[in-house]
Amino acid sequence: MAKVAERAPKGLGSLEPYLDGARIEYRLIPYDRLRAELASQALEHVDDAFRLAATIERLRPPLRRALGVRMTRPTDPSSAKLGAVDAGANGRELVIGLYPVITAVGAAFEGPSVAVGPISATTKLPRLYGDEEEARKLATLVGYYLQFELALRLLHEARDGVLLDGPLLLRRNVYSPRGRHYGETYLETFWAAWRSLVRLLAEARDWDVPVVGVVKRVRSTILGRRVGLDGVGDSSLAALCMSPGEYTSPVPADSGWADLVGHLKEAGVDPDGLRPHVVLVRAGPGGSHYRLDVPEYALDRVDALVSTLYSLRAPPTGLPLPIVAVDRLTRVTHREALILHHRMFSSLASKLGAARAELLSLLALRHGEL
Repeated sequence: MAKVAERAPKGLGSLEPYLDGARIEYRLIPYDRLRAELASQALEHVDDAFRLAATIERLRPPLRRALGVRMTRPTDPSSAKLGAVDAGANGRELVIGLYPVITAVGAAFEGPSVAVGPISATTKLPRLYGDEEEARKLATLVGYYLQFELALRLLHEARDGVLLDGPLLLRRNVYSPRGRHYGETYLETFWAAWRSLVRLLAEARDWDVPVVGVVKRVRSTILGRRVGLDGVGDSSLAALCMSPGEYTSPVPADSGWADLVGHLKEAGVDPDGLRPHVVLVRAGPGGSHYRLDVPEYALDRVDALVSTLYSLRAPPTGLPLPIVAVDRLTRVTHREALILHHRMFSSLASKLGAARAELLSLLALRHGEL
């Protein structure tokens, strides 16, 4: 079992003076001085960053001990059998509503090469949505659902682990249907995504295959809270406390775990061994890093897994090559989405005929998009 990061010892220090202590205030200024004022504000942010960096630098040795920072070991990844899945959503805002394009792609890799696949999935939402917020959240939830379903299909081809592009838990504060009115499709998709994640985790545990979330844009403060530095981002800790090739000891995830336990029990699945643990990886120079969400049953393989992924890093980001590969395959470009819109427009024009051409405005791009 991998060592879990400890909580910070008392007396480590506080960054409270550099965090959210200010009130929002504004000043009326002549317009010809606006650009100078913006430049002045930018330099003030530099001063704030400098003070934060200096404080973390002073605390660096005890922080590294508290985080359990360790170095990857040289690894030959050529025989590693990994799966990777990603999903993407793009689309156009039309007068009639948002038209999302949703795709998911998965593949099994042996070392850096694709061994099985790629396989892909997509689905059409039942209607166009005038509520843009609901439509975008729904498209993202569908993407998660498709990722989980493709990952299930790759489990038996990836003995060393299946990588998901994104966290291993659905964030309640983003996707929960509580707090506002959502349509029936959103509610069913929300529960379907959770059910799919539960099936994936249960089957992966039964087959003893790690299912690992790879978070590319780290905005969490999980490790900061763990070491008593509330409000300090995990990205700041990675940039200032770690060197390329280093990673932290696993820390139990908190947000979303209670929700997952509820869904697991509802499906009759024992939660034992399924709690995600967070590992921060410094991927390369320039502060590049990512976060791994690893279920508890796979913690005994964290060292080998991180070393393998670091050996498979793709320049310049240092992200694991399998994740980079499926990300590129999944991407629906602006041009591709525009071509799909043009095809919709042409098809509607032929159905309406010249006499009703004014109805084509339903498919016009909102806000004059190009």
